[in-house]
Amino acid sequence: MLRISYYLILFFFIFIFRGASGDAVEEKSVTEGELITLNTGVTEILNNDMILWMFGPRENRITEIVNQKVNIYDNNRTFKDRLQMDNRTGTLTIRDIRTDHSGVYKLTIIKSNALHKKFNVTVFVDVNSVTLSWFREDSLLSSIRVSELNSSIPLHLKQEDLKNSYSCVASNPIRNQTKHLNISELCPCSENSYERAYITTLMVVVIVLVVLAVLMGGMFIYTRHKRIKRCESAPETGAKEDQSILYADTTFHPQNKTPEKTNGTEETIYSSVVIT
Repeated sequence: MLRISYYLILFFFIFIFRGASGDAVEEKSVTEGELITLNTGVTEILNNDMILWMFGPRENRITEIVNQKVNIYDNNRTFKDRLQMDNRTGTLTIRDIRTDHSGVYKLTIIKSNALHKKFNVTVFVDVNSVTLSWFREDSLLSSIRVSELNSSIPLHLKQEDLKNSYSCVASNPIRNQTKHLNISELCPCSENSYERAYITTLMVVVIVLVVLAVLMGGMFIYTRHKRIKRCESAPETGAKEDQSILYADTTFHPQNKTPEKTNGTEETIYSSVVIT
């Protein structure tokens, strides 16, 4: 009798809210053969709570929780033991989903009040190809369509492009997956490359200028010292040059003249020289 009263209350709420507009519809996409989970948003089911899942345009009842007991209904074998319901939250899981499981799943939660949610599930046949795209910020840089798992799409960057943010997007008709490129991890030295290159160049220029200044200063000092030394030694050199050539008149004064010998022998005559 108690079970009948629960059903009466349940169907009363379903009848009242059937066809009510304004229910939010959550879109879900999945590939055939995968698993999909439809969350209720409930953290705990109490004794008097009721959870009901319905499927299709006729809103056929497929699972429910009454008195914290899970009941699964699949009389026409549409799901074939693929349905699983969490008895603590009422969350519905469909394993090995097929294309004929596409459609609207309606959730009714009866607590102190009634709450409705809808999920529009689309099941796609497995897609063999995906599109790989590179984005800089929100701008598309390049895009290719591939069918092999080990395919790649190169990204060519210049030094001045490293300050921007980049992302790679793999997409198919079912879903998109985005991978953001972390420049600091791939190129740890690129963040301050401009500053470091500028500082390094500036240091090299300063060092070269200092070396040139030292060399030029040394050459100037050496040349100046050599010039001063040459000027200091110039008078002495001139005096020596003036005294190197002397002109004088000689006057011979015979002393103690000795008579010439008649025998033809040579004689030596000595005299003094007076320089004037």
